[in-house]
Amino acid sequence: MLFKGLSGSYEASEEIERRFLTTEAGIPASDFHFVDGSGLSPDDLVTPRAIVTILRWMNDPVRRGIWSMMLAQPGEEGTLRRRLLPFAGRLHGKTGTINGVNALSGILDLPDGRHRYFSIIVNHNAGDSSEVLHAMDAIVGEIAK
Repeated sequence: MLFKGLSGSYEASEEIERRFLTTEAGIPASDFHFVDGSGLSPDDLVTPRAIVTILRWMNDPVRRGIWSMMLAQPGEEGTLRRRLLPFAGRLHGKTGTINGVNALSGILDLPDGRHRYFSIIVNHNAGDSSEVLHAMDAIVGEIAK
């Protein structure tokens, strides 16, 4: 309803969303495909590049504020409370899990004040999710070096 309420119709809201993502945030239109406003359709698709692009856009100092506080952090309440603990205070991220898909995207603050952005998505995972999460966390560890 929030999505439809943006403009009064799903079609007009979709156009507003597409225009924002491509024009304002700078994401190529080929990097995402949305079917509805819920984000839960199996036909909704987004590339890791698009996620990193929106993370960079959102992390600009004029937008960072409350938004970054809403992301999960290692050791804090939320989906990263038991993960990536060596990066507590330096990592803000978003996890995602649905029907054989595991994702972790985020921003890692470096000691010199710069940031590293990442998005890891594992599709069609038929194995043990804990193994996938462990591998994703190891990748973040390598990104942090």
